[in-house]
Amino acid sequence: GDLPRRLARLTGHVGVWGIDIRMRGGQPVIIDLNPRFTGDYPFQHLAGADVPAALLAWAQGREPDPAWLRSAAGVTGYKDLVPVQGRRMF
Repeated sequence: GDLPRRLARLTGHVGVWGIDIRMRGGQPVIIDLNPRFTGDYPFQHLAGADVPAALLAWAQGREPDPAWLRSAAGVTGYKDLVPVQGRRMF
């Protein structure tokens, strides 16, 4: 519903939220709030959303293309982590 908009107005945050909500007695209760890109973003992008383009438009005072904020239903994907032995990361 309207909860993300209300949070944005309350906090002044413009951008992406990662919000985990549980329902308790018919009311939404926030259990985790991350004002940043979260782990589900790659799937939104694969499904057609272009949130970075929308954020840049807002930062430049322009309205984003509404298509940048929509994802197609039915797109599937998965995250993969392949360990590599013997390579230093840092």
